[in-house]
Amino acid sequence: MNRYLATSLWWMRKLRAINRQLKDMAQTDPLTGLLNRNGLHESFASDVARALRHGRPMSVILLDIDHFKRINDELGHLVGDKVLVELGALVKRTIRGVDTVCRWGGEEFVVICHETPLLQAQALAERLLQAARAQTFAASRPVTLSAGVTDLVLGDTPDMLVQRADEAMYQAKHAGRDRVCVQAASGPASGPSSVSQAS
Repeated sequence: MNRYLATSLWWMRKLRAINRQLKDMAQTDPLTGLLNRNGLHESFASDVARALRHGRPMSVILLDIDHFKRINDELGHLVGDKVLVELGALVKRTIRGVDTVCRWGGEEFVVICHETPLLQAQALAERLLQAARAQTFAASRPVTLSAGVTDLVLGDTPDMLVQRADEAMYQAKHAGRDRVCVQAASGPASGPSSVSQAS
């Protein structure tokens, strides 16, 4: 009986470990090692609810690599993948440990800035763009980013936050790329805050 119990306990531990591994795989981007959209979804809703309940600031930055298709088309997808890995590492080491970074999809990354008002998030986005300009990527050419920034207001959902950041990011693209645009909940995005350096 003891032997049977020991075997059952061993299998239970083994199954729990496998389940944890499968959950991690489902929530992690295999290329960059960052959270993927599924992984972010699990915590984002509770983070938003907590910030609203306690009246704490939260901001979101959406980053997109400028002319990424050109990198893939001209240099190959292996080089494009290396750029994504390098950018993921750059973002992770530039943000605070308490913030959350996620590969949102393709060449887009989302940063959840906890306890961070809009102006501080905008400054962080500027630092991320500057860090990208200064880094030598596998592409052996300048890599720039467009960024959209927004902050949490009463009544927001995670989808609403990301949608506003996305709208601001597209304004940055249309304004010439390699810049930060801010979308406040109460009105249209502010003008670009970086001088375009994109080719």
